[in-house]
Amino acid sequence: MRLDSDVIAWLKAGGRGYQTKANWLLRHAMLHDTRAKSLSRREGSRRKAAQQKGKA
Repeated sequence: MRLDSDVIAWLKAGGRGYQTKANWLLRHAMLHDTRAKSLSRREGSRRKAAQQKGKA
């Protein structure tokens, strides 16, 4: 994976463990994105069910 030099510098400024920090940040973003999509899908399903219920 390639990262911009300023991003690497920022990560390294925190001291040892910059790769671990990068992994943690990416994992956090991944989980946040996954949860947001899951919630969005659930809300869409609820809306669709409510609309179908209203038609009956």
